Amino acid sequence: LRRGDEEGLLISLEDASGRVLGLGTISYVDFDKENIVINTAVNGEVSRIVVSQIRLDREGHETGMLFENLSLS
Repeated sequence: LRRGDEEGLLISLEDASGRVLGLGTISYVDFDKENIVINTAVNGEVSRIVVSQIRLDREGHETGMLFENLSLS
């Protein structure tokens, strides 16, 4: 994943037991500081972020897909 490719990707937010808490989109990833900024309505502790290949615009409309390795590490 290259810098900038992450913006708008649909994500699933999960708790420690793997239960999906809700969805969101990635706004920005600071790869140097290992921080991620997301848009979501989920409150509380998130244990895992699952990144999809679907890209959404700010209004939630699908704008395309990313066809490469999605590891943020």
